[in-house]
Amino acid sequence: MTAVLLHIRFPYEGPWSDAMSQAYASLADDIATEPGLRWKEALLSNVPKRPRKAAWRGLFIED
Repeated sequence: MTAVLLHIRFPYEGPWSDAMSQAYASLADDIATEPGLRWKEALLSNVPKRPRKAAWRGLFIED
């Protein structure tokens, strides 16, 4: 079976820390139920001195 790796990146301005976890918990749960999804990982890069450089990255492996 062939798998597809999907990488998504977009600018991110917050919320941060616990507020971020609470804000996106239901979205993460919803994504986890997508048919064919084998694995997902969300990465957040934050450059405090350069907030416009913050970005959210999502990596997904699907059938």
